[in-house]
Amino acid sequence: MNFSLSSSSSTSRQPTEKVDSTFNGMPSSGMAPNLPLSLQIGDYKVWDYLVEVSWIDAGAFRLSPAYSLYLALRFFQSHSKPYLVQFFTRIAHHMNQISQDCTSRDELLFWLANASELSFLVERDPDLRQLGTVVETVFRRLCTVLLGALRPACKPMLDVTIPIEDGNELLSLLDGTLRAARASRLNAALTIQLCSHVLHAINATIFNALVGVSSPVRLTTRLGKCLQARLAALHGWAEQMGVELAAECHLDRSRQAAALLAAQKNDVAALGATCYKLNSLQVRYLLTHFSAQDGEIPCDNDVITRIVSLAERQADHLTLQVGNWKFQNDAFQGVGDRQVGIYVKKVVAGSPAAADGRLATGDQLLSVNGQSLLGISQEDLQSFRHVGFDRLPSHYRHSNRPTVIQPGRPSALSPSALRRGAHSPVSLYRPPSATNLFAAPR
Repeated sequence: MNFSLSSSSSTSRQPTEKVDSTFNGMPSSGMAPNLPLSLQIGDYKVWDYLVEVSWIDAGAFRLSPAYSLYLALRFFQSHSKPYLVQFFTRIAHHMNQISQDCTSRDELLFWLANASELSFLVERDPDLRQLGTVVETVFRRLCTVLLGALRPACKPMLDVTIPIEDGNELLSLLDGTLRAARASRLNAALTIQLCSHVLHAINATIFNALVGVSSPVRLTTRLGKCLQARLAALHGWAEQMGVELAAECHLDRSRQAAALLAAQKNDVAALGATCYKLNSLQVRYLLTHFSAQDGEIPCDNDVITRIVSLAERQADHLTLQVGNWKFQNDAFQGVGDRQVGIYVKKVVAGSPAAADGRLATGDQLLSVNGQSLLGISQEDLQSFRHVGFDRLPSHYRHSNRPTVIQPGRPSALSPSALRRGAHSPVSLYRPPSATNLFAAPR
């Protein structure tokens, strides 16, 4: 096998349409003009080359296997080699075998990064798309290996007999995992998805122990304060690593349970403010199984009843709501008015319209930026949405209507991963059938 560098003229900047042709369709018949490196492999060295590509010899550039295999595929395609598809199938089989047998965290992170990088390079090629399933299988195997190591490390988080700083074994494992992912050049989208899966599993392990599902613990104020401090350290680490949103979303239930245990049990307002995401059954279990220590105020039945009732009105109610919503297009006119039109429901305080002082609630808008709004249909209004509405209408007429109807706006029913009633976990890993495997977590 031979490597060769292209001449300086071939590495110069090419027109956009030529450069994009490398990744937006089938590879061209020759080496792409924007690739300064070519690779030649003899017919008798094909399978030896595949074996030689390993994670041990990757060197400083941890994505070298992905680019080496991609160059090999480019060479086979440009020379019409009959074993192109067979070679790629061997790659997929090799990585699938790794995803099933490997138990090393660092090696799995390495191959996940290279599989996703190679998949990005060839995902538009119809003959090479099967690599997308390899990324998913390696990802799932990596999650399995990580969770097997992280779940036992959650036990010190609930241990009140050791100093608070000694219960950070979990934090050390997470830090090592994320640093290994970055050393392997794992792309940002998969890094965030991996953190989300791991943090959700940590939250489930801790919370299930608190509510007695597995390895029940004694619920005390000291436990709540210790868990609060350790979760705060975990949040601080997540903020330093840039995954604070994932930590805020997936560790919120355990954080609220810890705050509920640590709060004064005779302060209903404080208790209610700390458990908005806990449903009534979870709140009832935590409070009824709470063990008051010497000098502490016990949690009486009246307080439990009031907090549970509050949870029923908050978390229980939101859980039963339908999470989808749509733009309401009905009733774009004033109440009791036969003429179709657009009316002002509210002038936002501090806005340019409020400072101008000419618009008031109930006014009908006649035109905006030269676009007439008189007698238009709902479909016409949708077509005008691209028109800028940042300037005050040139003319208008006052109305005495106290109430008008406008399109519905997002409310508590809006879909959001951080909404109080949202189910956990929110699926952050997109299936290979999605249009973009490496899109940001939803």
